[in-house]
Amino acid sequence: MKKIVCFIMVAFISLHAQTLNVVENEFIKIVTGPEGIDYPRFSIETTGGDPSRDQDDNLPLIYGRPKPWTSFTSIAIDNTVYGFGNPTKKRSGKTAKYGKVIASSITKEKTVVIATLGGIKATQTLSLFRNPLTNVKDSVLIEYRLINETNSTKNIGLRIMMDTMLGKNDAAPFRIGNDSVISETVYTGSKIMDYWQSFDSLVSPNIIAQGILRYTPASLTPPDQLILMNWGSLADNPYRVKVKKGRSFIREGEDEPDTALALFYEKKPLGPKKARTYRTVMGLGGVSLAPGDLALGLTFPSYIAITDPNIYTMIAYISNTGGFNATKATATIELPQGLVLKKGALTESLGNILPGGSRQLVYYIKMDPKNAREGVKNIKLTVKSSTLSDQTLTRKVKITGQPKLTAIGIGQPTIQRGFDQFVDVPVEIKNESDVAVSKVSLDLLAESPFSIPSFEVGKKEIVVLDPKSSRQISWKLKVDQWYKGNYQIPIRLNSIFTRPATINVPIEVTLGTPQGKLYYSEPQFKIGDYGYIWITLMDMPTFSGLDLRLTWNDERLKPIRVSPEPWLVESEPNIMQKFHVSGNNLLIKNLAAENPYWRTIIGKWHFKAIKNGEVTIKLWQGDEKLDEIKLNILKKEANRNDI
Repeated sequence: MKKIVCFIMVAFISLHAQTLNVVENEFIKIVTGPEGIDYPRFSIETTGGDPSRDQDDNLPLIYGRPKPWTSFTSIAIDNTVYGFGNPTKKRSGKTAKYGKVIASSITKEKTVVIATLGGIKATQTLSLFRNPLTNVKDSVLIEYRLINETNSTKNIGLRIMMDTMLGKNDAAPFRIGNDSVISETVYTGSKIMDYWQSFDSLVSPNIIAQGILRYTPASLTPPDQLILMNWGSLADNPYRVKVKKGRSFIREGEDEPDTALALFYEKKPLGPKKARTYRTVMGLGGVSLAPGDLALGLTFPSYIAITDPNIYTMIAYISNTGGFNATKATATIELPQGLVLKKGALTESLGNILPGGSRQLVYYIKMDPKNAREGVKNIKLTVKSSTLSDQTLTRKVKITGQPKLTAIGIGQPTIQRGFDQFVDVPVEIKNESDVAVSKVSLDLLAESPFSIPSFEVGKKEIVVLDPKSSRQISWKLKVDQWYKGNYQIPIRLNSIFTRPATINVPIEVTLGTPQGKLYYSEPQFKIGDYGYIWITLMDMPTFSGLDLRLTWNDERLKPIRVSPEPWLVESEPNIMQKFHVSGNNLLIKNLAAENPYWRTIIGKWHFKAIKNGEVTIKLWQGDEKLDEIKLNILKKEANRNDI
């Protein structure tokens, strides 16, 4: 097996001289290797594991000792398959191409790595995650965000391959819906369950692993295929792999099982500058157990909001661990008030269960908000047979109140004429409830005198907001008209779990509409004449950082020079550096004035008339036109008295 790795002591010392990157809590830890080869491939291990079991401490869930390398993520871009992160020299993913890691960070809660490959910026985020089946952070949220930085559409797919291992056991069956999987298979479409679990025994499991594939409050993205096969086949084929149903998990040339799984996402078009996110969860399983001759297990979210509209999967595990047949066995589920069965049977015949035999039953449960009451409730599973004693298992579920989201503007956004055209509008959103809330949308409704600039969007979304947490979102608004006053900007807050709400964020605009004026030395000129334009500002307050732009038709006018006014020359020794002619643009950068006159002359722009016809000269601040003026250029032989 690959899990038994031989190496000489020198190599061992050299490896551990490099520091592993670890994010951990009292239940679980995320490990990525040191920067270099195979970085940032990861493994997941327990620390304290399930507090109710001592035997699952400090054991692997995803193999990665002495450093992670066997599991990897691949990204298919058009006809090329890339491995995420740095290249490898080992078998797993060796045939893929690789890009370049450009940034990384690590905190107490998560590790983030950013890489570029084939015009795509890919971000891997691994963070501690509150498991909905246990209500503690004993799992890892695995997220990949892909941004197409090119100017063309790319067909992009993803595969996350995980080299699963339950402590020392690499042959525990995968428990998926009604199935206990012990050989190669694939699930697609609606056959993919909300989660899978893996354990070796209901009586005294070594460790219980769990992958969550579908959980709406966390905006998880179920794969197109869930592939279960031997590690070697997935290691050698970095994206698409041929599944042979029923083939053993034992690799060719080996004599022991070597299990692995892959979450496969088909290639789909991703437009220029667009982004796509994939999210899944791996960690410890949340299963209530009752040992005995008929050993029972029951799994279901440990908490659910009273307004949650989703349907959740509940699985009952039944195993005959005694020495006699369990004949005419039946299983009965009792649900508390407020939970209703949408699919499945409250009582189901199990037939005869032979010694060592097992059953897995699937139920689909939904909240009934009209009849639900907040508090801790019991779900009861009872199994009876004519030969063995009845066995009952109770699993507790907490029904919480409607999630509550609040939003408030941060500070007092203010914009003063002459400084900028854009104002920041920051908002803090808080989830004050005990459950996560997903797909939180905030829609800013710009009203006069503001508008949403082309580089901004009015509607923004928070993928998931954890319980008792907050997030800041900010917009930039453009000031279209400079009218003094206080304005209320409405922002609508919504999610599928909460009632819609609207907050108003105040913005203060000071000192009215700026007036830029242009004056000419003469209204018309002959070809070859020289003239100038006065550039002035009217009724301006104290200002700084002011940028202006003068434009003209360069077929009819040729720029000669600029003459700044004396007050500018006196206040700024290097004033000419603030004036720059480029093509048919005069750029005036970073002007400042304290208590300027009611009419402030910036200076004169001198030109030469070179072609007859009408010409328009315009003054701009950013993309807002402040003023324009028209001149007539006459042919050289023309006489003004004839006009």
